[in-house]
Amino acid sequence: MILFTFYFISAYAQITSDSGFYAGFTSSSDFICKDGFQTTATLSFNGQFSNTPQVFLGLELLDFDRGIDYRLSITAITTSNFDVSINCITSIQVFAVQFSWYAIDDQRIQVINNFNMDNPDIQTFNNINPNANQGIISITSLGIQGDIDFSLSISSITPTNVQVSITKVTGKFENLKQLGYQIILGTQEAFFETKTNSFTNPFNSGTLIQQMNRWLFLSFTGFSMNSFLKEKVIRVSLPLSYTLETFDVPFVKCNHLISWIAYQFTTIYKAFECQSVRLSQSNDNQVSTKPSIQIDIQELKIQLVSSYQQLIDKQMNSLNLNVYVKCQNTKKIVSQFLRCQDCAKNKYHKFSNYCNQQIDIVTYFLRYQSAQSFSKELSININSDGITITQVLYNQVKTIEKILEIQIQNQ
Repeated sequence: MILFTFYFISAYAQITSDSGFYAGFTSSSDFICKDGFQTTATLSFNGQFSNTPQVFLGLELLDFDRGIDYRLSITAITTSNFDVSINCITSIQVFAVQFSWYAIDDQRIQVINNFNMDNPDIQTFNNINPNANQGIISITSLGIQGDIDFSLSISSITPTNVQVSITKVTGKFENLKQLGYQIILGTQEAFFETKTNSFTNPFNSGTLIQQMNRWLFLSFTGFSMNSFLKEKVIRVSLPLSYTLETFDVPFVKCNHLISWIAYQFTTIYKAFECQSVRLSQSNDNQVSTKPSIQIDIQELKIQLVSSYQQLIDKQMNSLNLNVYVKCQNTKKIVSQFLRCQDCAKNKYHKFSNYCNQQIDIVTYFLRYQSAQSFSKELSININSDGITITQVLYNQVKTIEKILEIQIQNQ
Protein backbone atom coordinates (compact mmCIF):
# COMPACT_ATOMS: atom_id res chain seq x y z
CA MET A 1 0.00 0.00 0.00
CA ILE A 2 1.31 3.43 -1.01
CA LEU A 3 0.47 6.42 1.17
CA PHE A 4 0.29 9.80 -0.52
CA THR A 5 0.62 12.95 1.53
CA PHE A 6 -0.58 16.21 0.04
CA TYR A 7 0.46 19.66 1.22
CA PHE A 8 -1.94 22.44 0.34
CA ILE A 9 -0.32 25.81 -0.19
CA SER A 10 -2.37 28.96 -0.26
CA ALA A 11 -2.80 30.40 -3.72
CA TYR A 12 -2.38 33.85 -2.22
CA ALA A 13 1.03 35.04 -1.11
CA GLN A 14 1.23 37.40 1.85
CA ILE A 15 1.57 40.96 0.58
CA THR A 16 1.99 44.42 2.09
CA SER A 17 1.01 46.48 -0.98
CA ASP A 18 -1.01 46.13 -4.16
CA SER A 19 -2.50 48.23 -6.95
CA GLY A 20 -4.83 47.94 -9.91
CA PHE A 21 -7.26 49.69 -12.24
CA TYR A 22 -11.06 49.53 -12.33
CA ALA A 23 -13.20 50.45 -15.34
CA GLY A 24 -16.44 48.78 -14.25
CA PHE A 25 -18.29 52.03 -13.55
CA THR A 26 -18.79 52.66 -17.29
CA SER A 27 -22.05 53.04 -19.21
CA SER A 28 -23.58 49.68 -20.19
CA SER A 29 -26.86 47.82 -19.91
CA ASP A 30 -25.94 47.09 -16.28
CA PHE A 31 -24.62 50.57 -15.50
CA ILE A 32 -27.04 53.40 -16.26
CA CYS A 33 -25.99 55.72 -13.49
CA LYS A 34 -28.78 58.25 -12.84
CA ASP A 35 -32.07 58.66 -10.94
CA GLY A 36 -30.75 57.07 -7.74
CA PHE A 37 -28.98 54.14 -9.40
CA GLN A 38 -26.62 52.45 -6.96
CA THR A 39 -24.17 49.57 -7.27
CA THR A 40 -21.20 48.10 -5.41
CA ALA A 41 -18.10 46.48 -6.89
CA THR A 42 -15.91 44.06 -4.95
CA LEU A 43 -12.28 44.29 -6.07
CA SER A 44 -9.91 41.48 -5.12
CA PHE A 45 -6.30 41.97 -4.16
CA ASN A 46 -3.58 40.05 -5.97
CA GLY A 47 -2.60 38.34 -2.74
CA GLN A 48 -3.51 38.14 0.93
CA PHE A 49 -2.68 40.91 3.40
CA SER A 50 -1.77 39.97 6.97
CA ASN A 51 -3.61 43.04 8.23
CA THR A 52 -6.47 45.04 6.76
CA PRO A 53 -4.77 47.53 4.42
CA GLN A 54 -5.58 51.14 3.71
CA VAL A 55 -6.96 51.80 0.23
CA PHE A 56 -6.96 55.02 -1.80
CA LEU A 57 -8.07 55.94 -5.31
CA GLY A 58 -6.90 58.14 -8.17
CA LEU A 59 -9.57 59.05 -10.74
CA GLU A 60 -8.32 58.57 -14.31
CA LEU A 61 -11.43 58.83 -16.51
CA LEU A 62 -14.49 61.04 -16.01
CA ASP A 63 -17.44 61.36 -18.38
CA PHE A 64 -20.48 63.44 -17.35
CA ASP A 65 -22.23 66.83 -17.63
CA ARG A 66 -23.22 69.52 -15.18
CA GLY A 67 -26.17 68.56 -13.03
CA ILE A 68 -24.70 65.22 -11.96
CA ASP A 69 -24.30 64.18 -8.34
CA TYR A 70 -22.47 60.90 -7.97
CA ARG A 71 -21.48 59.57 -4.55
CA LEU A 72 -18.49 57.22 -4.51
CA SER A 73 -16.98 55.62 -1.43
CA ILE A 74 -14.98 52.67 -0.19
CA THR A 75 -17.50 50.89 2.02
CA ALA A 76 -15.54 47.84 3.24
CA ILE A 77 -11.97 46.55 3.29
CA THR A 78 -10.77 43.05 4.21
CA THR A 79 -7.41 41.33 3.86
CA SER A 80 -8.45 39.90 0.48
CA ASN A 81 -10.67 42.54 -1.18
CA PHE A 82 -12.48 45.85 -0.86
CA ASP A 83 -15.87 47.25 -1.85
CA VAL A 84 -16.45 50.47 -3.79
CA SER A 85 -19.98 51.85 -4.06
CA ILE A 86 -21.37 54.46 -6.44
CA ASN A 87 -24.74 56.19 -6.25
CA CYS A 88 -25.94 58.61 -8.94
CA ILE A 89 -28.53 60.91 -7.37
CA THR A 90 -29.88 63.14 -10.15
CA SER A 91 -31.50 62.55 -13.55
CA ILE A 92 -28.30 63.59 -15.39
CA GLN A 93 -26.39 60.45 -16.35
CA VAL A 94 -22.84 59.68 -15.25
CA PHE A 95 -21.34 57.78 -18.19
CA ALA A 96 -18.05 56.73 -16.60
CA VAL A 97 -15.92 57.00 -13.47
CA GLN A 98 -12.73 54.94 -13.76
CA PHE A 99 -9.86 54.87 -11.30
CA SER A 100 -6.58 53.35 -10.26
CA TRP A 101 -6.56 51.91 -6.76
CA TYR A 102 -3.74 51.39 -4.28
CA ALA A 103 -3.67 49.26 -1.12
CA ILE A 104 -0.96 49.40 1.52
CA ASP A 105 -0.37 47.83 4.91
CA ASP A 106 2.09 50.30 6.40
CA GLN A 107 1.56 52.75 9.25
CA ARG A 108 3.96 55.28 7.71
CA ILE A 109 1.07 56.03 5.34
CA GLN A 110 -2.22 57.37 6.69
CA VAL A 111 -5.35 57.57 4.54
CA ILE A 112 -8.11 59.94 5.66
CA ASN A 113 -11.47 59.52 3.93
CA ASN A 114 -13.85 62.43 3.45
CA PHE A 115 -16.34 60.83 1.09
CA ASN A 116 -19.42 62.59 -0.31
CA MET A 117 -19.34 65.82 1.69
CA ASP A 118 -22.40 68.01 1.16
CA ASN A 119 -21.82 71.78 1.11
CA PRO A 120 -18.02 71.53 0.81
CA ASP A 121 -15.91 73.83 2.97
CA ILE A 122 -12.57 74.03 4.77
CA GLN A 123 -12.09 70.93 6.92
CA THR A 124 -9.69 69.88 9.69
CA PHE A 125 -8.91 66.22 10.40
CA ASN A 126 -6.94 64.35 13.05
CA ASN A 127 -3.40 63.35 12.18
CA ILE A 128 -2.83 60.02 13.92
CA ASN A 129 0.87 59.63 13.09
CA PRO A 130 2.77 62.73 14.29
CA ASN A 131 5.52 62.00 11.76
CA ALA A 132 3.15 61.99 8.78
CA ASN A 133 4.19 65.52 7.86
CA GLN A 134 3.55 65.46 4.10
CA GLY A 135 0.38 64.82 2.15
CA ILE A 136 -1.59 64.85 -1.07
CA ILE A 137 -5.29 64.96 -2.02
CA SER A 138 -7.36 62.93 -4.48
CA ILE A 139 -10.92 63.87 -5.50
CA THR A 140 -13.32 60.91 -5.50
CA SER A 141 -16.81 62.37 -6.12
CA LEU A 142 -18.65 65.47 -7.34
CA GLY A 143 -22.10 67.05 -7.20
CA ILE A 144 -22.40 69.91 -9.72
CA GLN A 145 -25.42 72.16 -10.24
CA GLY A 146 -23.90 74.76 -12.61
CA ASP A 147 -20.56 76.27 -13.57
CA ILE A 148 -17.80 75.42 -11.10
CA ASP A 149 -14.27 76.65 -10.48
CA PHE A 150 -12.44 75.27 -7.45
CA SER A 151 -9.28 73.57 -6.29
CA LEU A 152 -8.35 71.62 -3.16
CA SER A 153 -5.09 71.86 -1.26
CA ILE A 154 -3.58 70.88 2.07
CA SER A 155 -3.09 74.21 3.82
CA SER A 156 -1.38 72.90 6.96
CA ILE A 157 -0.09 69.71 8.56
CA THR A 158 0.85 69.54 12.24
CA PRO A 159 1.71 66.49 14.38
CA THR A 160 -1.94 66.36 15.45
CA ASN A 161 -4.02 67.90 12.62
CA VAL A 162 -4.28 68.38 8.86
CA GLN A 163 -6.35 71.12 7.25
CA VAL A 164 -7.77 71.05 3.71
CA SER A 165 -8.67 74.32 2.01
CA ILE A 166 -10.85 74.94 -1.04
CA THR A 167 -10.89 77.98 -3.30
CA LYS A 168 -14.21 79.82 -3.47
CA VAL A 169 -14.96 81.69 -6.69
CA THR A 170 -18.00 83.94 -6.23
CA GLY A 171 -20.92 82.86 -8.37
CA LYS A 172 -19.48 79.39 -8.93
CA PHE A 173 -18.58 77.92 -5.56
CA GLU A 174 -22.23 77.61 -4.57
CA ASN A 175 -22.74 75.32 -7.58
CA LEU A 176 -20.43 72.73 -6.04
CA LYS A 177 -23.04 70.90 -3.99
CA GLN A 178 -21.07 67.81 -3.04
CA LEU A 179 -17.41 66.83 -3.00
CA GLY A 180 -15.58 63.72 -1.86
CA TYR A 181 -11.87 63.24 -1.49
CA GLN A 182 -9.14 61.27 0.23
CA ILE A 183 -6.09 62.65 1.99
CA ILE A 184 -2.95 60.53 1.83
CA LEU A 185 -0.45 61.50 4.52
CA GLY A 186 3.02 60.06 4.94
CA THR A 187 6.44 60.41 6.48
CA GLN A 188 9.29 62.26 4.80
CA GLU A 189 10.09 59.21 2.69
CA ALA A 190 6.53 58.62 1.48
CA PHE A 191 6.33 61.08 -1.43
CA PHE A 192 8.78 61.99 -4.17
CA GLU A 193 8.57 64.68 -6.86
CA THR A 194 5.02 65.68 -5.94
CA LYS A 195 3.60 68.43 -8.13
CA THR A 196 0.17 69.89 -8.86
CA ASN A 197 -0.26 71.42 -12.32
CA SER A 198 -3.04 73.61 -13.68
CA PHE A 199 -3.85 72.49 -17.24
CA THR A 200 -5.94 74.34 -19.82
CA ASN A 201 -4.95 72.02 -22.67
CA PRO A 202 -4.14 68.31 -23.07
CA PHE A 203 -0.84 67.33 -21.49
CA ASN A 204 1.93 64.86 -22.34
CA SER A 205 4.35 64.05 -19.54
CA GLY A 206 7.17 62.93 -21.79
CA THR A 207 9.37 60.05 -20.72
CA LEU A 208 9.42 59.43 -16.96
CA ILE A 209 11.96 57.50 -14.88
CA GLN A 210 10.40 54.70 -12.85
CA GLN A 211 11.18 55.20 -9.17
CA MET A 212 12.13 52.07 -7.24
CA ASN A 213 9.45 50.71 -4.91
CA ARG A 214 7.09 53.58 -5.70
CA TRP A 215 3.75 53.97 -7.46
CA LEU A 216 3.16 56.64 -10.08
CA PHE A 217 0.07 58.24 -8.53
CA LEU A 218 -2.16 60.60 -10.53
CA SER A 219 -5.25 62.44 -9.31
CA PHE A 220 -7.47 65.44 -9.90
CA THR A 221 -7.54 68.21 -7.27
CA GLY A 222 -9.80 70.78 -8.95
CA PHE A 223 -11.89 71.72 -12.00
CA SER A 224 -13.16 74.78 -13.85
CA MET A 225 -16.03 73.65 -16.07
CA ASN A 226 -19.20 74.98 -17.66
CA SER A 227 -20.20 72.00 -19.82
CA PHE A 228 -19.36 68.34 -20.31
CA LEU A 229 -16.34 66.90 -18.49
CA LYS A 230 -14.76 64.16 -20.58
CA GLU A 231 -11.17 63.68 -19.52
CA LYS A 232 -8.94 60.67 -19.19
CA VAL A 233 -5.44 59.64 -18.26
CA ILE A 234 -3.66 57.31 -20.68
CA ARG A 235 -0.63 55.51 -19.25
CA VAL A 236 2.15 54.14 -21.43
CA SER A 237 4.54 51.56 -19.98
CA LEU A 238 7.35 51.70 -22.58
CA PRO A 239 8.71 54.29 -22.48
CA LEU A 240 7.03 55.21 -19.21
CA SER A 241 4.78 58.24 -19.67
CA TYR A 242 1.19 59.43 -19.44
CA THR A 243 -1.11 61.87 -21.19
CA LEU A 244 -4.10 63.80 -19.92
CA GLU A 245 -6.62 64.10 -22.75
CA THR A 246 -10.19 64.98 -23.58
CA PHE A 247 -12.57 63.15 -25.91
CA ASP A 248 -15.58 64.38 -27.92
CA VAL A 249 -15.63 67.84 -26.29
CA PRO A 250 -13.15 70.68 -25.60
CA PHE A 251 -10.62 70.24 -22.80
CA VAL A 252 -11.83 71.32 -19.35
CA LYS A 253 -9.38 73.26 -17.19
CA CYS A 254 -8.26 71.15 -14.24
CA ASN A 255 -5.71 70.86 -11.48
CA HIS A 256 -3.88 67.56 -11.73
CA LEU A 257 -1.44 66.01 -9.27
CA ILE A 258 1.47 63.66 -9.85
CA SER A 259 3.45 61.98 -7.08
CA TRP A 260 5.65 58.93 -6.63
CA ILE A 261 4.28 57.21 -3.51
CA ALA A 262 6.44 54.70 -1.64
CA TYR A 263 5.03 51.22 -1.02
CA GLN A 264 8.27 50.01 0.57
CA PHE A 265 10.17 52.09 3.14
CA THR A 266 13.78 52.09 4.28
CA THR A 267 13.42 54.32 7.35
CA ILE A 268 12.68 52.36 10.53
CA TYR A 269 11.71 54.50 13.51
CA LYS A 270 13.20 53.32 16.81
CA ALA A 271 12.52 54.05 20.45
CA PHE A 272 14.53 56.04 22.97
CA GLU A 273 17.29 53.87 24.45
CA CYS A 274 18.77 54.24 27.91
CA GLN A 275 22.45 55.13 27.64
CA SER A 276 23.17 55.76 31.31
CA VAL A 277 21.75 54.56 34.64
CA ARG A 278 22.75 55.78 38.09
CA LEU A 279 20.97 54.74 41.30
CA SER A 280 20.85 56.34 44.70
CA GLN A 281 19.49 54.63 47.85
CA SER A 282 18.85 56.86 50.82
CA ASN A 283 16.92 57.50 54.00
CA ASP A 284 14.72 60.59 53.92
CA ASN A 285 13.23 62.07 57.09
CA GLN A 286 10.52 63.73 54.99
CA VAL A 287 9.52 60.59 53.12
CA SER A 288 6.03 60.51 54.64
CA THR A 289 5.15 63.80 52.94
CA LYS A 290 6.26 62.73 49.48
CA PRO A 291 4.36 60.87 46.74
CA SER A 292 5.00 57.19 46.15
CA ILE A 293 6.49 57.95 42.73
CA GLN A 294 7.62 61.13 41.04
CA ILE A 295 9.37 61.67 37.72
CA ASP A 296 11.23 64.80 36.63
CA ILE A 297 11.96 65.30 32.93
CA GLN A 298 14.61 67.98 32.78
CA GLU A 299 14.37 68.90 29.09
CA LEU A 300 10.60 69.37 29.35
CA LYS A 301 10.77 71.12 32.72
CA ILE A 302 7.98 69.00 34.16
CA GLN A 303 7.42 67.02 37.37
CA LEU A 304 4.81 64.29 37.32
CA VAL A 305 3.08 62.26 40.03
CA SER A 306 0.23 61.01 37.81
CA SER A 307 -0.18 59.61 34.31
CA TYR A 308 0.60 61.84 31.35
CA GLN A 309 0.80 61.83 27.55
CA GLN A 310 3.64 63.73 25.89
CA LEU A 311 4.53 64.43 22.26
CA ILE A 312 8.20 65.35 22.08
CA ASP A 313 9.50 67.61 19.34
CA LYS A 314 11.51 65.90 16.62
CA GLN A 315 14.60 67.99 17.42
CA MET A 316 14.75 66.69 21.00
CA ASN A 317 16.88 63.54 20.84
CA SER A 318 17.93 63.16 24.47
CA LEU A 319 16.02 63.00 27.75
CA ASN A 320 17.32 63.12 31.30
CA LEU A 321 14.88 61.52 33.73
CA ASN A 322 14.99 61.50 37.52
CA VAL A 323 12.59 58.99 39.03
CA TYR A 324 11.94 59.02 42.79
CA VAL A 325 10.37 55.88 44.28
CA LYS A 326 9.29 55.56 47.90
CA CYS A 327 10.73 52.33 49.29
CA GLN A 328 8.63 50.76 52.05
CA ASN A 329 9.98 48.17 54.46
CA THR A 330 9.35 44.55 53.27
CA LYS A 331 9.09 45.77 49.67
CA LYS A 332 11.47 45.56 46.75
CA ILE A 333 11.74 47.69 43.62
CA VAL A 334 12.23 45.88 40.31
CA SER A 335 13.21 48.04 37.36
CA GLN A 336 14.15 47.72 33.71
CA PHE A 337 15.21 50.33 31.16
CA LEU A 338 15.41 49.76 27.41
CA ARG A 339 19.04 49.66 26.33
CA CYS A 340 18.85 48.01 22.89
CA GLN A 341 15.55 47.73 21.04
CA ASP A 342 16.85 45.32 18.39
CA CYS A 343 18.78 43.02 20.73
CA ALA A 344 17.47 39.49 21.23
CA LYS A 345 19.35 39.27 24.54
CA ASN A 346 20.12 41.87 27.16
CA LYS A 347 17.48 44.16 25.75
CA TYR A 348 17.03 45.91 29.11
CA HIS A 349 19.14 47.23 31.95
CA LYS A 350 17.62 45.35 34.92
CA PHE A 351 17.86 46.07 38.65
CA SER A 352 16.35 44.92 41.95
CA ASN A 353 16.52 47.02 45.09
CA TYR A 354 15.41 45.80 48.52
CA CYS A 355 13.88 48.17 51.01
CA ASN A 356 14.60 48.18 54.75
CA GLN A 357 14.65 50.60 57.65
CA GLN A 358 17.80 52.27 56.33
CA ILE A 359 16.53 52.67 52.73
CA ASP A 360 13.21 54.39 52.10
CA ILE A 361 13.93 56.25 48.83
CA VAL A 362 15.44 54.93 45.61
CA THR A 363 16.29 57.51 42.97
CA TYR A 364 17.06 56.64 39.35
CA PHE A 365 19.07 59.06 37.23
CA LEU A 366 18.54 58.05 33.61
CA ARG A 367 19.72 59.36 30.29
CA TYR A 368 17.84 58.32 27.14
CA GLN A 369 19.07 58.94 23.62
CA SER A 370 17.63 58.71 20.11
CA ALA A 371 19.74 58.67 16.97
CA GLN A 372 16.82 59.89 14.84
CA SER A 373 15.08 63.23 14.56
CA PHE A 374 11.35 62.52 14.60
CA SER A 375 8.40 63.29 16.86
CA LYS A 376 8.30 60.93 19.84
CA GLU A 377 4.97 59.93 21.34
CA LEU A 378 5.33 58.91 24.99
CA SER A 379 2.77 57.54 27.41
CA ILE A 380 3.69 57.81 31.09
CA ASN A 381 1.55 55.63 33.35
CA ILE A 382 1.94 56.15 37.11
CA ASN A 383 0.06 54.28 39.83
CA SER A 384 0.69 53.40 43.47
CA ASP A 385 2.67 50.28 42.51
CA GLY A 386 4.93 51.61 39.79
CA ILE A 387 5.60 53.61 36.67
CA THR A 388 5.76 52.57 33.02
CA ILE A 389 6.79 54.66 30.02
CA THR A 390 5.96 53.44 26.53
CA GLN A 391 6.70 54.91 23.12
CA VAL A 392 4.42 54.52 20.10
CA LEU A 393 6.24 53.72 16.85
CA TYR A 394 4.72 53.84 13.37
CA ASN A 395 6.60 51.59 10.97
CA GLN A 396 5.19 48.84 8.77
CA VAL A 397 3.02 48.10 11.80
CA LYS A 398 2.21 50.25 14.79
CA THR A 399 4.07 49.02 17.88
CA ILE A 400 4.29 50.14 21.48
CA GLU A 401 7.79 49.84 22.94
CA LYS A 402 8.29 49.79 26.70
CA ILE A 403 11.28 52.01 27.47
CA LEU A 404 10.97 52.16 31.29
CA GLU A 405 9.29 50.05 33.93
CA ILE A 406 9.63 50.31 37.71
CA GLN A 407 7.47 48.11 39.93
CA ILE A 408 7.09 48.02 43.72
CA GLN A 409 6.68 44.40 44.79
CA ASN A 410 6.58 42.30 47.94
CA GLN A 411 9.90 40.76 48.95
